[in-house]
Amino acid sequence: MRFVEKHTPAVENRLTAQTKKELHKKVANSKKSYHKGYPDETGYIECMLIDPKHNSDYNTDINICNHTEPRKTTIYTALLAFPHVSIKKHNKSGISINDITEFAFVDSYDTLQNPDNETRHILRERERFRMESLNSEYVDFENKVLTTKTDEKIIINAYRSAKTRVSGEPTVQDIKRVMNFKRNNFQRFFDEDISSLNPNDIEDIIESKTCSPILPQNNEHKQVLRYWINNPSASISEVVENTGISRGKFETFRLNLPELEMYDVEYIKNLSFDKDEMVQSLKSYISSTSHDMYACEDCSKWSYSVMSLSAHKMNSKDHDNNEVTQSELTDLFKTEEAEETKDIHVESEVSVDDMFENYADNKSNAEAKSLAESLYDSNIAAIDITSSALDESVQDVLKRLTDGLTSLEKKEVEKAVN
Repeated sequence: MRFVEKHTPAVENRLTAQTKKELHKKVANSKKSYHKGYPDETGYIECMLIDPKHNSDYNTDINICNHTEPRKTTIYTALLAFPHVSIKKHNKSGISINDITEFAFVDSYDTLQNPDNETRHILRERERFRMESLNSEYVDFENKVLTTKTDEKIIINAYRSAKTRVSGEPTVQDIKRVMNFKRNNFQRFFDEDISSLNPNDIEDIIESKTCSPILPQNNEHKQVLRYWINNPSASISEVVENTGISRGKFETFRLNLPELEMYDVEYIKNLSFDKDEMVQSLKSYISSTSHDMYACEDCSKWSYSVMSLSAHKMNSKDHDNNEVTQSELTDLFKTEEAEETKDIHVESEVSVDDMFENYADNKSNAEAKSLAESLYDSNIAAIDITSSALDESVQDVLKRLTDGLTSLEKKEVEKAVN
């Protein structure tokens, strides 16, 4: 959990603290002009909370991991809970954020490929967390701006790697040589040929911007890096012999390494790449939010709608039960109507349709039925009623219904149809 004040113009230099009280004290004692007058007479300072575990019940409105959309809450929580995990769509070297969020039927890549301002803000905070991997002597926020742009990060880290290959300061050609390593395949991130990049633009990025260094993508990378940090003069053959890891498994990682003293040893030591553990952690964190959550009993996946969970179970060939069960519907009754529904009898294993029918039959007559319930109880096909009432074709009504599904939910429905 981290509180961050928002009065400092440079994002990189904003004051942070583990508690709001501690942050107030730091701002009050600051000599900076933009902190003058804060906290104000009411004790207010403009701040945000970074709490991917969602532990704080009193600051959910300023927790940037929390969002009204469960999809974005899932992505933002994963990004800031596991900042060292790659955001690539397909990470051949290890796991990606999408490998974790897909357990909630959330495709994070769609959001990360074309980020809105909100998502860019999250990615910047993620990069600040990643900067903790640097030895403090190499963190220069006074003269450099933190960047999250992929092309700029490639240039900065290519410069760092080039420094290990030449005596003195690397030239632009030295930097381009690293960027053009065949194993890197960096050209796909640039609109023009790397060899044609403007030298002045490259120099400007290196002088004015900073970012996190290359980080391990798996336990093998981590083991090799730790060995080299402890034995900086070790040859490649020595690393292979003493770690038992073949060169092919870390060669691309090795080609991009900076000076080893750049790394914070404890940060590298504590990196974890246990996917199952991350999935369970994310699941636990999301369960602490206000979002309805329906966990599958037969696997580690969960959904934010009964429809999505039902589609998943119906199309899962390795599940013992292909129908939604009572225990999986826990969040359905987390409403003000809990007392009204406590006497409803539900069989130990019941389909979604049966569950809704049981719920409708037992619901208090004092409250009008919802549109969905009324349609369900009708002797006429619900879709036909809706189509007629709205003067729209059945196809148009179904399109409006499916447009509201996430991409993963659409795939589950498509499987059921086909």
